[in-house]
Amino acid sequence: MQPEAPTRCIEPAHMNKTVDAFRPSTAAGRALPHESAHLHVAGQATYIDDLPELVGTLHAALGLSPVAHGKLISIDVDGLKAQAGVAAVLTAADIPGLNDCGALVHDDPILADGDVRYLGQPVFVVLSRNRDTARRVAARAPDFLKIEPLPALLTPEAAHAAGQYVVPPMHLHRGDTAPALAGAPARLQGQFRLGGQEQFYLEGQISYAIPKEDHGLLLHCSTQHPSEMQHAVAHALNLHAHDVLVECRRMGGGFGGKESQSAVFACIAAIAAWSQHSQWLGLQVSGAEQIAGTPAHAWVTFTARWRDSDGEHAHQERSAFVQVDGHWYFIDPSVPLKANRNDPCPCAGGQKFKKCCASYLT
Repeated sequence: MQPEAPTRCIEPAHMNKTVDAFRPSTAAGRALPHESAHLHVAGQATYIDDLPELVGTLHAALGLSPVAHGKLISIDVDGLKAQAGVAAVLTAADIPGLNDCGALVHDDPILADGDVRYLGQPVFVVLSRNRDTARRVAARAPDFLKIEPLPALLTPEAAHAAGQYVVPPMHLHRGDTAPALAGAPARLQGQFRLGGQEQFYLEGQISYAIPKEDHGLLLHCSTQHPSEMQHAVAHALNLHAHDVLVECRRMGGGFGGKESQSAVFACIAAIAAWSQHSQWLGLQVSGAEQIAGTPAHAWVTFTARWRDSDGEHAHQERSAFVQVDGHWYFIDPSVPLKANRNDPCPCAGGQKFKKCCASYLT
């Protein structure tokens, strides 16, 4: 048996030199330059609004509700389309998939349909080759909307008295506060009000949707949560998640304001891009199995149909819904929830998560 051939390992010259950067005494606390710092200071960092526009790009502007609460009676779509420079107008009826962009509680429609729930809620979309034209026409929303005003809850006290909550109330208790306050050497009592606060990021909300081959979509979106935008757009268009690519090279600030809040802009850009190449043919419900309980749940089987350059298409799906306050909401199993089994269910149905929607998310 032949002995193994000897192997000689020659250490490169640079290997016997200690690199200062990896010494514990000098590595910690060293300042490292931002990867795009040289682009920022030179004004060469590109944001979404700096991207070259493709030929045929349309600009979208939102027509907003002028009332805080009401019933949407009609939208003068023909009147909007007749305005100079308007290429198309979109409403909730033009959304091929799910009209919802809520992150946890699915009660936030992309475009209002039936109920108007807050001042400034998006109701329709104006598309134009010219950005200013789209904005000017959309700003005249009150001229094209017929909304029956309803009483509005405008303060936390009024909402509490009416039992209207975003999520179920939660009470945290520690110790016996009443005797402690009664025996305190000094007490201060009063009230103050503070409106909603939002960080001021220099780059506003923006999305740029580009149709790709085989019904795919590339979405440039200024967002802190690209995967959530991917799911929201896929559901709005009745696409698989892998058909939607969301890219965010950089943001001009976010501070939490571009997490779930980016979804309405991402979905509208995607629907607008899709609408220029496709025609929505409708949605047919073929079966529904309601499951008794509080709140009630249901399994719904439906088929979505549309037409594009490749012909007519159909997508069949069986999905779970939950009924809260008389409305049915889609339960999205593709969106991760930060809820433990004993936490209040995010659907706001008043039950623990494990006894409510948990089993429909597996």
